[in-house]
Amino acid sequence: MEILSRLVESLVVIVMLAVFLELLLPTSTMQNYVKMVMGLLVVIAVLQVLFDFFHADFNLYVPEISAEPSITLEQIQVNAKELSEEYKDKAVEDYRQGVKKQVMALASLNQEVEVLDAGVELDTSEGKNFGQLQFIQLTVAEKSRGNDSNKVKPVEIKVQTGERSTAHEQDIERQQTVNKLAKTVADFYNLPDDKVKVIYSGK
Repeated sequence: MEILSRLVESLVVIVMLAVFLELLLPTSTMQNYVKMVMGLLVVIAVLQVLFDFFHADFNLYVPEISAEPSITLEQIQVNAKELSEEYKDKAVEDYRQGVKKQVMALASLNQEVEVLDAGVELDTSEGKNFGQLQFIQLTVAEKSRGNDSNKVKPVEIKVQTGERSTAHEQDIERQQTVNKLAKTVADFYNLPDDKVKVIYSGK
C-alpha cells in the first residue's frame, strides 16, 4: 500500500509539473518536447516502484571479479598437452588395429595357408614419420582339411645323399608359400622385404 501511495504522489507531481511547463511555453513545438520528457519521467517512476516491489537487486547478477585466476596458464598448458597425448595415443592405436585387420584380410586371400594372427608396428617417435608402418608379422598355419589326421605334425627330417624326402619337399613348398605371402604383403604396403615376417605354426 505504501508503494502505491508513493507511485500516486510521483505521478501527481509529474502531471502538475507538465501542466505548469505547458503554460509557460508559448510554442507548440516546445510543448511536444515537454510531453515526451514527462512521459519518460512517468515510465521511470513506474519502473522504480516495480523494482522496489519485487526487491530487484541487479548487482546479484554481476559475477564477482577475482583478482587471482582459478587456474594458472602453466596448468592450462599441461592439461592441454596431456589431453593431446591421450587423443594421439588413441588415434595411433585405432589406426594400428585398422591396419592389423586389413593385413589379415589381405593375407587371407592366400588359399594355401590360414591366417592366425597379425602384428603391426608403427613409428611413434616425434617427427614427419609419425604413424608410418614399420613392421608386420604374420602367424599362419596350413589350412585345415576337415580331418585331424591330415594336419601336419612336427617330424624329424633326415635327407640322405641321393634321396629326396617327401617331408623335405613339403618344407620347401611351405617356405615358398611363406615367401610369396610375405612378398605380397610387403609390396602392398610398400615395405622392404625384411620388414614383413611370416611365422609358420603347426597349430
